[in-house]
Amino acid sequence: MDTHRDPAPPRRPPACPRASADVEQRSSHDRRQRAIATLLAIVPLITAAAIAHAGEIERRIDESLAFCAAADQLSPEQRVPVLARGLALADDAVALDERSVRAHFAVVCNLGKATSLGRVGFGTFGAVYRLRREVEITLTLAPNDPEALAAKGALLARLPRWLGGDRIAAEHWLQRALAVDPQNATARAYLDEIGSRPSCIAPAADTVITR
Repeated sequence: MDTHRDPAPPRRPPACPRASADVEQRSSHDRRQRAIATLLAIVPLITAAAIAHAGEIERRIDESLAFCAAADQLSPEQRVPVLARGLALADDAVALDERSVRAHFAVVCNLGKATSLGRVGFGTFGAVYRLRREVEITLTLAPNDPEALAAKGALLARLPRWLGGDRIAAEHWLQRALAVDPQNATARAYLDEIGSRPSCIAPAADTVITR
């Protein structure tokens, strides 16, 4: 008796029904739609957070500059805490946005006035170094900002020579500030102080005035 049997032919896998493919396609489409809906819901939240963040930076800068301006009306003793508060607000603004021209200028404004109140000592060197660095950062971000140009001129005019003061260089920067903004009061006041008259310097072609 022959017990040998031919092996059964391999079974072909059943064909996927068309309905299954349609279900998978609809599922994939639904997932994409849900992802898009989620993204559209998140975008306004991100935008609102960015606007609030920018608003907080500007608020601190405005308050810092207000303290800096108010210090001019106070006695030297009263100015110290006012300028310290203004500098703290400016530092906070810089920490939130290192590329903010106004934030760095707020540091310059408060630190410059505070430095002029102190006696020459080891602390003076650190303050002057930082002040010069902040002026350079401001000018790097906004090379033709009249307030930054005037600030650099004022710094060079006020510092003694052994701390980097240079009246000739100061006049150059103050004249540049007036070339950008002929009504700049800071530049005019310091030019008067060093006995120089405003000259006719043409403003740079790519002048950008930061307010």
